[in-house]
Amino acid sequence: MNLSLIHEKILTNVISLYNKCDRPLRASEIAHITDYNVGTIRNHMQILKMLGMVKGITGPKGGYVPTSDAFRTLSISDANDMDLHLNNKIMKDVSISEIKLNPRSHSKYSGSIQIVGNVKHFSVGDTIIIRSPISNNNNNNNNAIIKGTITGMDFSNNTLYSSPIEILKN
Repeated sequence: MNLSLIHEKILTNVISLYNKCDRPLRASEIAHITDYNVGTIRNHMQILKMLGMVKGITGPKGGYVPTSDAFRTLSISDANDMDLHLNNKIMKDVSISEIKLNPRSHSKYSGSIQIVGNVKHFSVGDTIIIRSPISNNNNNNNNAIIKGTITGMDFSNNTLYSSPIEILKN
């Protein structure tokens, strides 16, 4: 199923926020993280409900919940172990959906980082650090650290561009 860009952005944010909160989400919460008007969110959520991507829960503790079809359609797992830091401050309302690296030298890359959340928190020149647990052959967890400086942003698909990006081991 092909979703429009706005539906894909809303649904990706709904899944990420749902994974963090594990409860039905209010339209106002979704509006805040996507930077859309609450009325716009409600209108698009009706379409996503008709497509079977979200379920509406009524009542005082109600809201919207992504369906298993939403996870399958967007190929998103229900866990995100990566922490994103902006200028040494952890971003709790932002998660990473994709990292693309282009090699420049032995340990330096350029690339893009697609996020779920509001990209307006970021500015060109900001330092970002991503910490991700990885396993080696001995099943010991080590932290891989990806560090970069933002050189550009694409607001339409929540992408940060960075050059250089360094991959370090903690």
